[in-house]
Amino acid sequence: MNINNLIQIFDKQIKQEFEDELKKVINSKELNDKEIIKWKEDKNNLELCESYLSKQIFLKSFNFNIQDWREIRKGDYFNELHLENGLNKKKYTLDKIEQYNKQLK
Repeated sequence: MNINNLIQIFDKQIKQEFEDELKKVINSKELNDKEIIKWKEDKNNLELCESYLSKQIFLKSFNFNIQDWREIRKGDYFNELHLENGLNKKKYTLDKIEQYNKQLK
């Protein structure tokens, strides 16, 4: 399987999760049509989708080797990760990857 196929799989899953999250928001907040459109256009809401975060982790760490991962996970990484729940675990890992990538530049 090549990278483009993987990205298509991610995108399909993201679309489904995004629709599911939108349904939850509509039901819980009783949004009107204008608010629904605004919610859908807010790209920050993609971060409610586990698949979106997984895709970002994949894309930003695609070329990492074992040493890169050791560097990212050094120190209190696992202790801090253990304290996180749900999507925050992926957000934490993504943040560590982004910090690492900034150091490389």
